Amino acid sequence: MKMGPVFLLWTGLVALLWVGLNLNGCAGLNAQPLGMEQALDVPFFPDRGDQCGPSVLASVLSFWDHPVDLPELKSEIYLAHLKGSLPMDLLLAAQKRGLKAHLYSGDMDDLKNELKMGHPLIVFMNLGFDSFPIGHYVVVTGYDSERQELRIHSGPDQNKSIPYKRFVKSWDKTLRLTLLILPPDRDKESPHAGM
Repeated sequence: MKMGPVFLLWTGLVALLWVGLNLNGCAGLNAQPLGMEQALDVPFFPDRGDQCGPSVLASVLSFWDHPVDLPELKSEIYLAHLKGSLPMDLLLAAQKRGLKAHLYSGDMDDLKNELKMGHPLIVFMNLGFDSFPIGHYVVVTGYDSERQELRIHSGPDQNKSIPYKRFVKSWDKTLRLTLLILPPDRDKESPHAGM
């Protein structure tokens, strides 16, 4: 059977189309999941106990090229009698290292806007009850509006997915306490500058 030029042309086009469609669907190792609107590559310092404050602060400081010695940071901001760290101590530790830090009551739109500007955020959550609080710090690293999820560094979990509703339920119990840390040259990018 003899193949004409039209047949070869069509075969080539079909093959190119097939390759293009199939290669387009391959995700690289660093690709974002479908629907992910924003994801930041924030260093991760796992915590398997009550050291979430030093761990999240180390993550954000390292993100802004201010790496720290984690044991030294723990000795600076961890309060053994409270089994945790105070938000003001995280803020002061960031400022001590020459960064701008803003502590405020945030909301979901604010989180998304700061992430779009490339700013990871530390938020304080209450994983317990109003009468029996269990405070916990996380780093918000991204969000997926399609799936209605945030990505957080939390305890031993890096870029853990958490549904908006579950996140907000725990965040509401702390009056949505949010800590934004920025280098001085990027501070004016945020509406929280000067607060």
